[in-house]
Amino acid sequence: NDAIGLINEHSPDLAFLDIELAGETVFDLFNNFDKHQFGVIFITAFDQYAVKAFRYAAVDYLLKPLAIDQLKEAVQRFRQNHERKTDARLETLLGNMNTAEKQNQKLALPSKDGYVFVRIRDIIRFEGIGPMTHVYLADGQHHQIHKHLRSFDELLSDTRFFRIHKSHLVNLHQVSKYSRTPGNTVTMSDGSVVEISMRKRGEFRRMLHNVDQ
Repeated sequence: NDAIGLINEHSPDLAFLDIELAGETVFDLFNNFDKHQFGVIFITAFDQYAVKAFRYAAVDYLLKPLAIDQLKEAVQRFRQNHERKTDARLETLLGNMNTAEKQNQKLALPSKDGYVFVRIRDIIRFEGIGPMTHVYLADGQHHQIHKHLRSFDELLSDTRFFRIHKSHLVNLHQVSKYSRTPGNTVTMSDGSVVEISMRKRGEFRRMLHNVDQ
């Protein structure tokens, strides 16, 4: 209630919001405002689930205890991007927090003029080429992201994605065929064929066997 009153009184450009507020969560606060009225930087103690949720939605956050350099960087990012609407990112975050199944959650992919939000289940595969990652979707779309493949590998480590090759991260739910000869390859749902590195073959077969159908 104090937070609601302060925001109404001061109309801030930017609010630093802790996750826990007097027995409630910061997400309850958003029911009282149009989310584009102010920017948000979340504050949280280290919690892997919460941090991944923020990274999925590409919202800004700071970990406790706060470091002044990180605080300055967060404010600088806000100053540079304050004209970008945060509604879509916040809506994605709130939706993901209410969706238990990771495959049904959304991932924010940075684009030239903002973000593209895609369901994880609709991502067929990632392909890393140097500092760039190519993202292939079930509807035929293709996005090129200026991030290393390892960033997506780490972010999706608790989902049904598997790094079958140094250059390829695939959605196991989108694998339509596995072939041991010639070589070892998988055919994805869009018809693309991806090689499995020799050292990943045994682990891949175990992972594929355990995929929930």
